[in-house]
Amino acid sequence: MLIYFLVFAVVCALGLLSAGFRNAYVRRLCCFFAFSTLILFGGLRWDMWTDWWQYEHFFYNTSFIENDFEIGYFLANKLISGLGFSYTGFLLIFYLVILSILLWCVYEYSPRFYALSLIVYCSLFFLTSGGARQHIALFVFLLSIKYIAEKRFWWFLIFLLIGSLFHRTILLLFPIYWIDKLKLNKWILIVSLVVAIILSKFNILSVLLDFVIQHTVNDGGPFIRRINFYFTQGLDGVSVGLGFLRKVLVLAMCYIIYNRSNNSRLGLYLNRLDDEYYKKLFILVKIYFMGVVLSLIIYGIFGRILTYLYFVECLLIPMVARSVKSRYILAFLLIILLVYTLGFVQSLGVFGRNSSTITDSLFFPYRSIFD
Repeated sequence: MLIYFLVFAVVCALGLLSAGFRNAYVRRLCCFFAFSTLILFGGLRWDMWTDWWQYEHFFYNTSFIENDFEIGYFLANKLISGLGFSYTGFLLIFYLVILSILLWCVYEYSPRFYALSLIVYCSLFFLTSGGARQHIALFVFLLSIKYIAEKRFWWFLIFLLIGSLFHRTILLLFPIYWIDKLKLNKWILIVSLVVAIILSKFNILSVLLDFVIQHTVNDGGPFIRRINFYFTQGLDGVSVGLGFLRKVLVLAMCYIIYNRSNNSRLGLYLNRLDDEYYKKLFILVKIYFMGVVLSLIIYGIFGRILTYLYFVECLLIPMVARSVKSRYILAFLLIILLVYTLGFVQSLGVFGRNSSTITDSLFFPYRSIFD
């Protein structure tokens, strides 16, 4: 497990150095090495992380007739294998592409602090990247968000359709285009979170869904049992722990920044930025807010969809950093380091806890092509 901490420590150190330097060349150099570390760590793994065998077998053996995956993912596999690359080559290209998209998106929102997105990604989402198809769609969704702020419906729709070539769940985000119409203030934030916590802690939705399923369908064979499993898993006992507190902290920081003009004292700590920045920030906050609330109430089968919503945390943290005045940026970066180190430790615990021993996990010990 030590190698996971070493990689995370390297990414954090380089990401924080990149954010701390004013010299653009030094920032890019630090970001490049953090970027390269994640590409090599993810791309050189072997026989580990979620669905390894299924994806490796698909890469080498699946024909068009046998293809059960989305056509975009199939064509990407066949193109890369046709060029003579192994599955390791595919993984290296996969991480190169998705992390390039992440940095490109964040750079547009926060040119100085874009490397912080790598810390957030490494802490919260990196270990789930074995689910390659949806992971590609997640990054395509990040590309689409700018068109919500710019009110360019057709471009937004085009990117959703492109993402659907890799994972169809992205099409369920179509209504997100109108999220700007959602009214959000501190009381809506507080009341929604409190109600979501109550629903979660008392398993209200789980009881209702279980009642509906039991009284509307018969046994129905393995298909119905599978649907029942997916709809009810994760609905009982959704924890309100460190992860939830982190999300509330992110929401609070973003909301304070957005309402900076209403409190003159905040001007001592926060920069005043252009209206376009605040417009983009609040659209991201609304998307993230929906993800946080719904993840407490309906997880299970909806977890794949909700991941798109709180994935925007990778964009929010660099935007928050951009808003903090220079003399307070060190304190902010130290808070970020603490919060996401705890998040990373929690992620490691989640991925190891279902095994009888930690060495039986899909994630531990780390295995590479050189082992």
